[in-house]
Amino acid sequence: LSGLTAEFWLSRFADDVALYEASNPKPDFPKLVDAVKAVWLDTTESGYPHKLVEKISCPTLVMRGDNDFLFSLDEAAALKSKITGCSFANIPLTGHSSHQESPELVGKMLEQFLLQHKN
Repeated sequence: LSGLTAEFWLSRFADDVALYEASNPKPDFPKLVDAVKAVWLDTTESGYPHKLVEKISCPTLVMRGDNDFLFSLDEAAALKSKITGCSFANIPLTGHSSHQESPELVGKMLEQFLLQHKN
């Protein structure tokens, strides 16, 4: 995560940064990036869940874009393997924001997942 900086994030997600800055009375994007990184790197129970995901017992769908540079296929597979009965979708031809890049396909996959787990 050393390469994950406010500048890098701005270069990849300019619209999201603009929305963050417009929505917050006291925006401090570099501070937000540092806080997000701290959560991801925190191995205590108050940080990123790591082993705690094994306790998830509800229907779960892990989704990622096929070209996601932040969430690798290996990471997604490892996460899926820790959650009993977890479903997985690898969205083709999309990156980290597959829900924005291919909303129709993601919507159909979500609909199918929800219908399979209806009551």
